[in-house]
Amino acid sequence: MLQYTLRRRRYKNDHLKNNEQPNSISTYNPKHKYQNIPKIQFYTKEFINEKHNESMEDIITIIKNFNNDPNKYLFCLFDGHCGNESAKFSSEKFPKIFQECLKKNTNNIEKSLTESFLKLDELTKEIEDFLYIGNTATIIYIDKNTIYSANVGDTRSVLICYDKPIRLTYDHKCSDESEKKRIIKAGGIISKNRLNCDLAISRAIGDNEYKKFGLIANPYICKKNLSYNEKYCVIASDGIWDFVCDETVYNIGMMCDHGNEFCEKLINVAINVGSKDNISCIVISFRE
Repeated sequence: MLQYTLRRRRYKNDHLKNNEQPNSISTYNPKHKYQNIPKIQFYTKEFINEKHNESMEDIITIIKNFNNDPNKYLFCLFDGHCGNESAKFSSEKFPKIFQECLKKNTNNIEKSLTESFLKLDELTKEIEDFLYIGNTATIIYIDKNTIYSANVGDTRSVLICYDKPIRLTYDHKCSDESEKKRIIKAGGIISKNRLNCDLAISRAIGDNEYKKFGLIANPYICKKNLSYNEKYCVIASDGIWDFVCDETVYNIGMMCDHGNEFCEKLINVAINVGSKDNISCIVISFRE
């Protein structure tokens, strides 16, 4: 296992709503799947932003040869709030839970991802400290020529194709109209785009005091077949996405020949446009 501890000026198209794609981008429809399994490289970068943060609350866990299979990779980014204890807990527990769910569900990956999030969340209910602490999560699982994404909260993953960016996740924020309706129906109150005047996210692991007000841990799931059209996949915390839109990240990626360079530039752009949060990113490269 490789494990890493990582924790406003607007760009073009940053006016778009949380889960909206730029209008100039065409619909993704790959014509050809990989005939061979893509050669995967990956890179990580972090920035604690010491002027504004005392600690890093982001945790990255990466496992090559997942389940002892050289064609399977697991990439996890957990962004904690009110400390990093929840993110650490999630990073330690999730891979094993996912392995168990895959075995139980005979490799039904979408079902296994959903069950893994819910089982992880159930484990936090046994710990009193998790009443008011929690974390967002984005998981990328690559199985040969197929990429799966699962997320809760506002950590995000974007596939950088040669012709456009494709968002693989869904931003679960209280400002999202569908999430707002769901929370209000469950008895929660949204004020200033925050759940009970506190949480800006509408789905999370932990934060168990808010579960009775509509906070849930059910993940958004996305599955895509890889083609020859993908260059990178970016997984990053909201320290990037709150300040840099998908199309800008796409433009940066298209200028970079190496995933490590892409990571560096993403961090620097977020800092330069005023991000005060912890900043973490993973870049998965399919073309090096």
